[in-house]
Amino acid sequence: MREYTELSFDEENPGEPRFVLSTPVDAEGRGRVHEIPLRAVADRMELFGLETPEEALDVIVKLARNPELGDELYASLHEAYGGVVRAEARAAIAANGVVSRQVDGAQTALGVNLVSEETRRPLTEARERALARIAELDAPETLSAAAVEQEPPRSLPLSAAVTEEICRRVREETGRVADFRVSTALDHASALADAVFPPKGGEEPPPSAA
Repeated sequence: MREYTELSFDEENPGEPRFVLSTPVDAEGRGRVHEIPLRAVADRMELFGLETPEEALDVIVKLARNPELGDELYASLHEAYGGVVRAEARAAIAANGVVSRQVDGAQTALGVNLVSEETRRPLTEARERALARIAELDAPETLSAAAVEQEPPRSLPLSAAVTEEICRRVREETGRVADFRVSTALDHASALADAVFPPKGGEEPPPSAA
């Protein structure tokens, strides 16, 4: 049987830490290796409005095995999410950047309260639809060695121990996760948000993790 059972956390590039997953090596010396950037976990939490890394990993793993559905859901969420963060950025600009930012329970990492419920509704509904579709998918099955050969590395399931360790580490990386979530928002808001929430060090925000 094949699943990712081994895990390391690669911080060689401090700005882009990643989880490195691997399967046991078979009798012929073959194994699979896959990487999940910490940014990707944070991005899914932000885009889907998720509270926990467990939820984000469930989204990542299930949509990796259903790429056509993933493309559909990501497209609808990017559109709805972008509409809200651009509205938040415009509101902040209109207020000359003097805004009260909501932290707990905010719809996006920008947390600007000066946006109507009507503007926010498409994102709320898009998230609800996306999560309902994902909930209908079966959990990834553990694959036989023969089936592994037909699967791309990102499609293999994670062992319970690997999932638990990834989530533990994500919770330890609260600061970087928060930064990556803001980066997702800035990427969608583009120049509008940069005027009010400039990236650290004056650098352009990196693209959202795919």
